[in-house]
Amino acid sequence: MRFESILSKRETECLGWVAKGKTSSEVSQILGISERTVNFHINNSMEKFDAVNRTHLIALYVKSYVLAVLEDIVRRRCCHSCCFDDEDPILDKRTTDFICRNLCGPQKAQRKMGKKQ
Repeated sequence: MRFESILSKRETECLGWVAKGKTSSEVSQILGISERTVNFHINNSMEKFDAVNRTHLIALYVKSYVLAVLEDIVRRRCCHSCCFDDEDPILDKRTTDFICRNLCGPQKAQRKMGKKQ
């Protein structure tokens, strides 16, 4: 299940920033909305996914995101570098390299890393 198909645009934005470790106060400054509004969107997201707290919500969000990326890779039958890059909004470089090594094999991962250097 893709979070983006269930959440509103603003809920997705707030959740994305919270997933990156931002506090409600920081998210409110970034998005130009009140902290109370950020908490409102996060709480709505928690209700939609039956999450018991923010940490649980983020775990569900990242799991959903990774599964969506893997579906794209399988659908396109390509190395992850074709589907998302090292500046991925949720996954860090270490995670994307791990996925590439394990799905595409060490040769492709080394070629990809060689291109970036």
